[in-house]
Amino acid sequence: SHIPSHIPSHIPSHIPSHIPSHHPLLSLYQTTNTLLPARRTTVSRQAAGLSYFMKSYNPNEETHMTQRKLPHWEQKGCTYFITFRLNDSIPKPKLIDWNQQRERWLRSQGINPNTPTARIPGKLDDAQKSVYYQRFTKYYHDLLDRGLGKCELRDPENAKIVADALLFFDEDRYNMGDFIIMPNHTHLLVTPTDKYTLSQLLKSWKNFTALKINTRTQQSGKLWRAESYDHIVRNDQQRLRIQKYIAENPNGLKPHEYYHYQAK
Repeated sequence: SHIPSHIPSHIPSHIPSHIPSHHPLLSLYQTTNTLLPARRTTVSRQAAGLSYFMKSYNPNEETHMTQRKLPHWEQKGCTYFITFRLNDSIPKPKLIDWNQQRERWLRSQGINPNTPTARIPGKLDDAQKSVYYQRFTKYYHDLLDRGLGKCELRDPENAKIVADALLFFDEDRYNMGDFIIMPNHTHLLVTPTDKYTLSQLLKSWKNFTALKINTRTQQSGKLWRAESYDHIVRNDQQRLRIQKYIAENPNGLKPHEYYHYQAK
């Protein structure tokens, strides 16, 4: 089928054969510059002999590094642990205070606060790592788990919009691992295919889900924080620890307040 000229060049013209021609999302494909959202596929990864954890991070291979407020590393074939959160999930004063305390502590340890987050552990001894984790890494995730903000994802219909988006191109543009949709944030494991970058996938998921949720709730404005947290999974042991963290993240919540997906 003809793809209109206003679709950007990074949007592929190929539409997977498992998507029926009458699928309502195909009309969106022709009228927006957002990648299609995700859907659950019917062929199991085990039957295809695949695993979403493809390989460990290799420091000797080419790694694409960018830096905004957070560092972002990408290496082909790797699996990523991703956290993206709603725009109001952490109040700005609390986030500013967290950043200031972190910067002061790093300076007190003789470390430049602008050091990429992924490199900080290599500059700390075991005692310092424990303090850093408790005061900053764990505290940041504890803030998310407090359920601050409007928590639009506590609504099961909104959570399903996100879940469907994450699964629509599973086993096509990426291999999706476990994920958890919490009231105000989402954690996931994913391995992009060689044809798609992590930033393309994140932009696709966020743009589509923001449009759908804002339309459904009759609101406008920014739904997601622009920048996401991403971490290359170093090895299979780390993946198993992250899976455990994802599964245990909703402790204390009622079943209808979160959406947990376990990859097969």
